Amino acid sequence: MNRVQKRFLEKIIWPFSITTSALVLGTMMQYIASMYGYTILNIIASVVFVMVYVLGGLLIFGLPLLGVWIKISEKWQDAKKEIQQEDERILKIIRNE
Repeated sequence: MNRVQKRFLEKIIWPFSITTSALVLGTMMQYIASMYGYTILNIIASVVFVMVYVLGGLLIFGLPLLGVWIKISEKWQDAKKEIQQEDERILKIIRNE
């Protein structure tokens, strides 16, 4: 297998895996639902109902957490930049001596 083939497989493995997983999960849900007398529409309605509540919770709690994460990330980048500047100054002093 050459490098082009390896790179191609690396690029398609995630979309292929996600698609295959979704199909397998859907088939398993249909089989389990039919065992208990439900249809796939009952399962889809239940999943949508849960997703609405989960997304609502994410909007209520996730957005403030996202704001905090962005602030922390900015502070991290500032600290990283300051350390790099200090390192450059120290190297410049060492080179001049």
